[in-house]
Amino acid sequence: RLQADLLRRPSLQLATIAESENDFVTAFGPNLGASCWRASAAKRFDPARIDSINQTLERDWQKIRHQVQAVCRSDAELEGALKAVGAPVTHGDAGVPDALYQDAVANARRIRDRFTSLDLIAMAVPS
Repeated sequence: RLQADLLRRPSLQLATIAESENDFVTAFGPNLGASCWRASAAKRFDPARIDSINQTLERDWQKIRHQVQAVCRSDAELEGALKAVGAPVTHGDAGVPDALYQDAVANARRIRDRFTSLDLIAMAVPS
């Protein structure tokens, strides 16, 4: 749903995220936090890089989003597939408390060394 919301945007601009190694340590503990901080270094962009990305997005966002939408499954299709096999559809269906789910979504991008839609969502300037 987050990715679908992002792809519905008529335009997209990004901003840097102000975070420190301490933010990662607070979220994951000293060992994993430090490891995730190091692994995410390539995803931390300086203002010049953000400006360059934003220029590309301003010029090509429509093309990019249509290409991604062409290979994505809709929310309804994914939900239908989960229901068809009896799988939980929401975090509540799976017995995951709201606070844990929100924390997981907020921090999921921090545990990966590659740039994903969760990074885009976190960096997206509200429209």
